[in-house]
Amino acid sequence: MQATTTQKWLALFLQNDRLIADTLLISLPIITGDYLVRKLIVALAITAILPAVAMAAGDAGAGKAKAAMCAGCHGAEGTALAPQYPNLAGQNAQFLENSIKAYKAQERTGGNAAMMYGMVGALADQDIADVAAYYASLPRGKGMVAAGNADAGKGKAAMCAGCHGADGVALAPMYPNLAGQNATYLEGAIAAYKAQQRTGGNSAMMYGMVGGLSDADAADLAAYYAGL
Repeated sequence: MQATTTQKWLALFLQNDRLIADTLLISLPIITGDYLVRKLIVALAITAILPAVAMAAGDAGAGKAKAAMCAGCHGAEGTALAPQYPNLAGQNAQFLENSIKAYKAQERTGGNAAMMYGMVGALADQDIADVAAYYASLPRGKGMVAAGNADAGKGKAAMCAGCHGADGVALAPMYPNLAGQNATYLEGAIAAYKAQQRTGGNSAMMYGMVGGLSDADAADLAAYYAGL
């Protein structure tokens, strides 16, 4: 699908271009002085009424065969075999596509990023869309819970609800569902954003969201979402 002019602007907006974002925000009443909050409000509003930006339509049937190479870490049905890997079953297809492309572009470092470079480096956009569609079509399960305090995490998770939903189910398809995700993986993802080892997409917004979290905060949040 050919992206329209509006969709191209949206893509740039969601990639954290400050100048373009400010241009789009000029008509938004200044209900808060927080730039990131205003940006999030507009991002969610636009996303609700526009289709995905120039993304290939995925074929879940074709993706099932292509996903065989992922099974060694993420499981044949999208449930990870070890807690440091993410569950992919029931994840938003657009988020999965964006994540695979981020690894392909080496916009993520640390952890198992180098291994992912090799796994996805040869994938075409259609392959990525198919794999994402396959995993998105699978039922989401429970995550592996680690040592955090889930009850404490529930209170702390209020800060995440604007994108990831009060119940861990994302409010827009470019954001990940956190419900049922492995706690150890979530802790690692938060640490990666704190260390700014992930770039592109909404990474800059995440830097601000998690920058003040302690290791205990991260563990509590991860335990809460893993249990949903």
